[in-house]
Amino acid sequence: MHLNLKKFIFFMCLFFLFIVKKIENRFLFSFDEKIIKKTLKISRATVIRRLREAEGATE
Repeated sequence: MHLNLKKFIFFMCLFFLFIVKKIENRFLFSFDEKIIKKTLKISRATVIRRLREAEGATE
């Protein structure tokens, strides 16, 4: 009986850690996604601005 209780507690701890990791990964992924989207918007804007400047310089 005592051994089974230890196993049960051990597996509950593993299960808890697994859930925490899943939540953490999801949060980090969404956070990274937001940052990536922001940087993409910024880089896209700078590329468009540089293209317009280049067009203005050639005219």
